Amino acid sequence: MKKTIIFSFLILFCSAFSCNQGSSSIDDSSSENVPSSKNLLKEIDALEAKLRQAKLVTDEMPAAKELVKKSQTFSELHPQNEKTAAVLFKAADVARGIGEYGKAIQLWGKVWRGYPDFDKAPDAVFMQGFTYENNLMDIQNAKRYYLQFIEKYPKNPLREQVIIALKNLGKSPEDLIKEFQKNEKK
Repeated sequence: MKKTIIFSFLILFCSAFSCNQGSSSIDDSSSENVPSSKNLLKEIDALEAKLRQAKLVTDEMPAAKELVKKSQTFSELHPQNEKTAAVLFKAADVARGIGEYGKAIQLWGKVWRGYPDFDKAPDAVFMQGFTYENNLMDIQNAKRYYLQFIEKYPKNPLREQVIIALKNLGKSPEDLIKEFQKNEKK
């Protein structure tokens, strides 16, 4: 009888201890390790304000990189938040501004693929093509995104600019000047 009581007490003690272990680790991960959307948005807003005060984004390189990083974290933790697409779009602009073109292209891709109803989704596709063309000098990928823009957004006001960009892909400034002068004489 005495052994049964001790055994029962041991089982009760062990199960109580294991329950406390599990709940404390769950609490730690949910409250301390996962930032709330409000806290992340406040941090992102503060970084944006810091960048707005700088003459050039590159003057605040650490803040710019942190904004991109926190924006990605926000989008991963809170993909359904109504502000996620706008946060990603701004982060892509900042990434492009500091010369992280691949990151910018990746973030714009997340915008239009993940949030097709976002009002700047067409701009995100356009900016992918524009960045490939003007910053990476990658004519093939620029063409691919410009054509994708025309296919996905045939009634968008940027369509005419994209058609012009497609016509002029790969042409040097000298070629464009000659072509302009030739058309002017007509």
